Order: sequence, then C-alpha cells, then structure tokens
Amino acid sequence: MIGTADLEVNPDIELSEKELGMAKLLVESQISRFDPYKYKSEYYNAVYNLIKTKAEKEQISCATENEYASAGNVIDIMAALEASIKAIEEKEKPKRRKKTGKTDTLRVIRYYSN
Repeated sequence: MIGTADLEVNPDIELSEKELGMAKLLVESQISRFDPYKYKSEYYNAVYNLIKTKAEKEQISCATENEYASAGNVIDIMAALEASIKAIEEKEKPKRRKKTGKTDTLRVIRYYSN
C-alpha cells in the first residue's frame, strides 16, 4: 500500500498548498483494507453448485439450443472473419486498366516527338 508520503508531485505542474492538501485528504479518505468477503464470485458459486449437484448425483440440466438462440444476436465469428479477409483481399487486388479503345495520350506524344 502506498502512503501519501510516497506520492510524487510532477514538477511541471504547479499546485498550491491547498490543492495538494485536498488531494492528499481525498486519497487518505479512500484508503481501506481489502476485504475479500465483501465481494462474491458468481462464477465460483455456479461451479460450486454444479459440483455439489453432481456429487449428489442429481440430473444436471444444460442449456438447450432454443435457450442459446434466444440469448440474443449471436454472430458467426468464422463467417465474419472470412468476410473481413475477403474484403481486405479485394481491396488489395491491383486494379487493371480498362481498355476503352482510346489511345493513351502519352504514347501519342512520345510517338510524334521522336
């Protein structure tokens, strides 16, 4: 844990004593010991309940395909990746000049200048 005595002040920033005192007071007011019991892990609880249910040899229910479908907008990541790669490849292809039947002006100038 870092105490207010360990805080460094950037020399490029000018702070008044009042501002510095308020900052230190704010930091000190937020300091508290970490209490892991204040927080609950939903993942831990879900795994614990699953193990407990399995240990009691009860039937464990899994999500059905309908439940997955109703979960919202599910994106096929492989299809999106393939489309993205195809778009990049299309963008990087060298573009060929279309033959319009018109003579290239530069070639005509070179021809007649020789």
